[in-house]
Amino acid sequence: MSGDGGGLQSVDLASLDINQLNQVKQQIDQEVRLFEQSVASLKYAQSKFQSSVDSLSGMTPDNTNKEVLVPLTESLYIPGRLARTEKVLIDIGTGYYVEMTIEKGRQFLKSRVQFLADEMGKVQALLRQKVDMQGVCNMLLQGKVQQLQEMQNMQQQFSSLPTGSAAAAAR
Repeated sequence: MSGDGGGLQSVDLASLDINQLNQVKQQIDQEVRLFEQSVASLKYAQSKFQSSVDSLSGMTPDNTNKEVLVPLTESLYIPGRLARTEKVLIDIGTGYYVEMTIEKGRQFLKSRVQFLADEMGKVQALLRQKVDMQGVCNMLLQGKVQQLQEMQNMQQQFSSLPTGSAAAAAR
């Protein structure tokens, strides 16, 4: 943290040693996984809301008294009949349901779909930044490992010279 009230301090990744760079890469990898999970969760929620929007299209006066399957759980249904087709109960979150007309319900659900799309766009932008940072870390790590290998090769070549030759080379 910098002294400017808690803002993030930028770090020159190229100045980090291999261990530090590896730690940064591991943290970025973890953040990438978190953002990917967030995007998946947002897509799932969005598909549920979109499915509800699509279901409202079947709520017409023509369908009054039609037989339907009423879900008790995700895999358990009982037969029922549509008694009213002009209003629905909509889960607005945390277990609260509000009765709305079909059109108001559709508008509410579409606003949720749009809100989730906007949030997904924000998370995807952050994900792209993290993936870019991941690529930079990988590239820097590869370069530092290659430099280390080259230095080890030079040390091996230098140490394999005869002792007299090394002294002569040093002069």
